[in-house]
Amino acid sequence: MSNPAKRILYLGKTAWGHQHDYALFKQEFDPTQGWFEKQILWVDLGYQGMEKDYQSAQVLIPLKRRKANCESVKELKRALNKRIAQKRIPVEHAIGGMKNYRIITQPIRIKALSLIDKIIETCAGLWNYKLDASSMPTSPPRATD
Repeated sequence: MSNPAKRILYLGKTAWGHQHDYALFKQEFDPTQGWFEKQILWVDLGYQGMEKDYQSAQVLIPLKRRKANCESVKELKRALNKRIAQKRIPVEHAIGGMKNYRIITQPIRIKALSLIDKIIETCAGLWNYKLDASSMPTSPPRATD
């Protein structure tokens, strides 16, 4: 999870193999709890069914491309999906920012998931630090005598 400023707010646990994002999400955030009651959630197609399982102010998920009979429905879908994609850009930039650290993008032989989680958490922390450092004002130049 990240915010519009590209800051990484939460990382899920690492999982081996092919597991759906939404199934992993439900393991970490029990749907019976009120996790997102006052939130607007912008998610991708990997989280289909979220609007039924979680109480939230609003869940915005792209519409699947299905055959539509009229052009106005197609245009409405395009406009909604474009708006959702625009909101998700900072999230994708945050993920890409973490990938500046080569250890995340290269194959890794470590089998301990806890160590892999620590590596990813460290890279997320470094990314957040980089964002914070770039937003800090620089001190004015010193006057020389």
